[in-house]
Amino acid sequence: MSRAITITLLCIIIQEGKAQTYFNKRLNYDNENNATIRFIVVNDTICISINMLDTHDAFLGRLTLNGDTIPTKRYGVATGTYFNNAPILKMGNKLYLSGAGGFYNTIQSPFYKMNMQGDTLHTAFIGDTAYYAIIQAIVPSTTHKDRMLFIGTTDSTCSIGHQGIYKPMVRVVDTNGVLLQTKLYTNNCRYTNVSTADTTENKGYILSGSELQTFTALYFVMKLDSNLNLVWKKYYNVTGRNVCGLVASKHGGYILGHTVTDSIVNFSTTWERPSISKLNTNGTVKWHKEYGVKEYGLATLTLKECANGDIIMAGIKQVVTSAYKGWIMRTDSLGNLKWWRWYHAITTPVQDVTSDNYIYDIQELTNGDIVGVGSTGGSNVVTPLQQTWVLKTDQNGCLGANNCPPSIANGTNGVEELSEASTNSVNVYPNPTTHTLNVYAPNATQLVIYNLLGTIVQTTYTTTETTTINTANLTNGIYIIKTNTGQVAKFVKE
Repeated sequence: MSRAITITLLCIIIQEGKAQTYFNKRLNYDNENNATIRFIVVNDTICISINMLDTHDAFLGRLTLNGDTIPTKRYGVATGTYFNNAPILKMGNKLYLSGAGGFYNTIQSPFYKMNMQGDTLHTAFIGDTAYYAIIQAIVPSTTHKDRMLFIGTTDSTCSIGHQGIYKPMVRVVDTNGVLLQTKLYTNNCRYTNVSTADTTENKGYILSGSELQTFTALYFVMKLDSNLNLVWKKYYNVTGRNVCGLVASKHGGYILGHTVTDSIVNFSTTWERPSISKLNTNGTVKWHKEYGVKEYGLATLTLKECANGDIIMAGIKQVVTSAYKGWIMRTDSLGNLKWWRWYHAITTPVQDVTSDNYIYDIQELTNGDIVGVGSTGGSNVVTPLQQTWVLKTDQNGCLGANNCPPSIANGTNGVEELSEASTNSVNVYPNPTTHTLNVYAPNATQLVIYNLLGTIVQTTYTTTETTTINTANLTNGIYIIKTNTGQVAKFVKE
């Protein structure tokens, strides 16, 4: 983390009952670098936590429904600086932010309290200064109205030297910034990232993240009860980048979004595609679907559920060297693709199609429109500044009737339907495979591969958590691998 950043709020006022105007624009504040990755909707106002990358000041920026800026109120942060992610939560009539706060070579959890006008009420840093602590999500306590949970990762008990070896962490904080409890999970110190969290209908919490396993990451979901005790933790048969989003579904269970890594070349170049898994309330996969074809430099960065049960996702896709476009995708409640569109920030009079365009967060408004926020620019002479990017589309991803980017995919590819009986799955990667298959099954001693006719084609015995199997002699096709502990998974040989 080489650059300190501070928290800002940007509020876009949503006027119910009026004709909607759609926009797609960069926000230039005093010619300073700025960016955002999180926002919430509060009383018809979209509040975005922005990172000011140069001066470390904060201010309340506002846009009209037409995307026009109005005068802003600027103020400085009382203590410290802020880094990286900036989750935001509304409790009562106050806003709370966190992320990661910098004290030289240590990072504590910042506590940032503001009123609804963006005035700073209290700032503090909490936690042990000997360890890194990166907060990725803030959720209200399900047992106390005056408490919240700061959820993220820490290297406490793993590595004081900050080697990037983390474990999940939950901090209980009251509304005055007093740290009441810190709880760590799992004994294995890996490159672990907790990216999202959600409250559930059972007065508990659901967390998602990823753990580095050899050269790629495995996705996991953790269920905590209301007392923060671990109920279950499950890994999933998907490998790739960090989990992009996890939400409790209105139809029961959870929706998990991620990026599938199809293959890795020289441990750096990856071919990827976006994907969605629907889980029931105990974490069992009901269905898993992947979209499009192998893409280079693609990442899924956010996922939300719409009022009608549809799912919207957003992310980035590399189009040329060091340049990205943002994308938004919409599926029905079963994961069937409706549309998938590319976007880039519009700069007048020049349309900037070569700078980096990241969509980090999206949400459906009450009228069905979609707002996406992120950052753009900072990579070329046309738009040298990195700036906050905001776009508002209709429910079909269009910026008005005559400004609708074409859908870049017309179906769901790479679909893997899983039955309830087969979802106790072992993790295999890369999938598809060519010459070798890595199998992560900590409790297994025997791995058996079947073809689709049910014939055993290969048997391997193991004494390790991860086993590498030679698949070079298998003919191209779909196979099923089963462990002696009853775990199963599909994989493709190509």
